[in-house]
Amino acid sequence: MGVLRRTQPQWFETGVETPAEVVLVRQKAQRISALLGFSKRKQAEITLSASELAQNHIDHHTQRGKIRINGQIINKTAYLVLASLDEGPGIADVTNALSDGISTSKGLGSGLGSIVRLSDDWAICSRKIGPLPCPDLEGLPLNQTIVSASFWSAPLFEGIEAHLDFSCLVRPFPGEDFCGDAHHIATKSDFVRITLVDALGHGKKAAESVETILEILDILPASLDPQQVIQHISQGLVNASRGVSAQILRLDTSKGIVSCSGIGNVGAILYLDGRRCVSINRPGILGTQSAGCNEGRSQRFEGVSSILAFMHTDGIASPPPIPQDAALGAFSPLLWNQILFRLTASGLDDASLMVWQWKKR
Repeated sequence: MGVLRRTQPQWFETGVETPAEVVLVRQKAQRISALLGFSKRKQAEITLSASELAQNHIDHHTQRGKIRINGQIINKTAYLVLASLDEGPGIADVTNALSDGISTSKGLGSGLGSIVRLSDDWAICSRKIGPLPCPDLEGLPLNQTIVSASFWSAPLFEGIEAHLDFSCLVRPFPGEDFCGDAHHIATKSDFVRITLVDALGHGKKAAESVETILEILDILPASLDPQQVIQHISQGLVNASRGVSAQILRLDTSKGIVSCSGIGNVGAILYLDGRRCVSINRPGILGTQSAGCNEGRSQRFEGVSSILAFMHTDGIASPPPIPQDAALGAFSPLLWNQILFRLTASGLDDASLMVWQWKKR
């Protein structure tokens, strides 16, 4: 303990109303992508994409426009999400805006079309009507336009035939250089295991406990039952400085079986073929105050052909119910994550939201 080997998550968010803020966004995108270890070429592509999104707010006079940049290391892979959000007036012709040759930043690139070309994954929605409307959720303010793109240094889902759409955001406690939330992905053959962990408190001690867990998860097979994973984590944290909550979901893509197990205050809401299910966590904490880790079994859902999953730590307000048509629709996790990343009332905690989607082919 004491020396953290992994690069800590990076978070930046700002409103964009002036050219100076466009410059700031560009500088932050370059710095964060370099810190995460992206190649020089990828750094340039991320920086250009961030510039295009920021300049778009100036050129189109958006209302309360802002840019989010979030970078982290997942399984030794650099992963960065850029997002542009605003409250109006919306994009009248989304198809035209995504075409190359229409630059929003006066020669920097090719407008929003450059985001499509340069990113590893992207998504856009605008207004309530048109070809790509934003989902309308009761009780939540509607962003008129959301553009989100992700970049990674290597594929996140290697070794499996199935395709998963995935997005995650993690914001460290305000002012902290360290984060006690983390994500982990394990894949092998027909199995995908996705884990979200949250150490008690925040800061370096919390980050140290999380790093211990990630080292354990790296060596556990993806096919291992989630409850057994929790037991391994508990054993590995006996001498940890902070206890940890965890949520583990395992998907058998060949049989359409979802298994999940959780302990503590990390939540999971699943839409299985459009039907809402909530993971039932056991009370307790893993680590120095470990309790309940050897009790019960994993929840198991069989015969599933589509999944939309939301996994979040207690720094995030629990996502509201989603209409069945939206849960079964084509909305990308990149959009869901930006729409539902709402901090709890105090906002004084690490905060993570992971969204993933799978459909049987």
